[in-house]
Amino acid sequence: MIGNHRLHLSRGLGQPPSVFRGLRGVVAIVSTLHTGSSGLDSAPVNGANGDTSRSSYRDGRRGARRQRRNQGGVEALGEDPDHPEMALNPAQPEDDNSADESAGPCSTRPLGARRSSACNRLAIPARSGRDVVSIHPLAAVSPEARLGTGVQIGAFASVEAGVELGDHCTVASGAVVKSGVVAGSHNEFCEHSVVGGAPQHVARPQDTGRVIIGDQNVFREHVTIHRGLRPGSDTVVGSGNYVMAGGHFGHDSAVGNHCIFANGSMLGGHVHIEDKAFVSGAVAVHQFCRVGRLAMVGGHARVTQDIPPYMLVDGQSGCIVGLNVVGLRRSGHTSEDIADLKNAYRIVYRRGLAWHEVLETLRVEFQAGPVLHLRDFLGSGKRGFTQERRAPPNTTLRLRVADEPTVTPATSLRSKAG
Repeated sequence: MIGNHRLHLSRGLGQPPSVFRGLRGVVAIVSTLHTGSSGLDSAPVNGANGDTSRSSYRDGRRGARRQRRNQGGVEALGEDPDHPEMALNPAQPEDDNSADESAGPCSTRPLGARRSSACNRLAIPARSGRDVVSIHPLAAVSPEARLGTGVQIGAFASVEAGVELGDHCTVASGAVVKSGVVAGSHNEFCEHSVVGGAPQHVARPQDTGRVIIGDQNVFREHVTIHRGLRPGSDTVVGSGNYVMAGGHFGHDSAVGNHCIFANGSMLGGHVHIEDKAFVSGAVAVHQFCRVGRLAMVGGHARVTQDIPPYMLVDGQSGCIVGLNVVGLRRSGHTSEDIADLKNAYRIVYRRGLAWHEVLETLRVEFQAGPVLHLRDFLGSGKRGFTQERRAPPNTTLRLRVADEPTVTPATSLRSKAG
């Protein structure tokens, strides 16, 4: 009766037979629950012929799912049984990132890591993929490059042979890391930055130095850093530096730690920047110059001589206008340290002493504190030091009035320049 009723509905409604295949399963389940027996022992549901092949197939699938659920398989995690590779293995700890490095890139991913349709890009999984190297299929990475754990390389990026990148470095889209670069961990090379380029020198030597980079540096878009000019002479960048877009470090330059370089700042060859210096936008530092610790250089300044530590340089004139008091306070210097530096500033720029007298006075009057570093910096200079900017004298300009036949004091206009 059930089979005839199914056939009647199929013909009357014009529905495909596949719609009513589910009805047969429902009838089989209801029959099983009603009689308390399995689907194989129940009454036939396919009409008079008693065909139970589909019911047996369904019961077999249900039994397999129950077995996998009892064993802690993918069904226990609510995953699709047809795609078990997308499920986490309960027997494997979530922190286990071990993989067989001898296998291909698609087989070295952790079990929870997803892969692209081309199976060429390794993605960091949501739970346990921090140490997986992620290389975009459109990136050009030399097999001779040494990459740490967790390195991410974007599309169209280039990492040449001989490059060493520490753990968790990021090479963004279009960035180029050339041969001779040795970088620490957690460095970020943003879009279209070029690190490790050949030095800009007319000699064009075949053998050059390297670029040594510390940890946790950020090189924003279009930053360029050149290698050392000769073998054994390297361009060195410390740790914790932030170089904004368009920054340039020339060959053999040395940058300390926790420095900030604003957009378009440029360092010539052999320039030395000490720790926590701030170089504003569009500043050009001449080759072989030095910028001392905690010095701040204003925008568009032209630096042609050494800038002593803790000084504040005006961008328009390129001269010193006082101490970088804000930077000193932010770096944790006490009021006593700032007072000592102010006294040392007066000795250097206000007393009119000869240079050897300046150094001797600083040595005698100060035995501790940041003044000692200032004295050592002043004693090792070779290019001279940036001078203090004094307020220019008031200049009187006499402007002739065009409609007056003669110029008298009453018809003169005075204006002060500066």
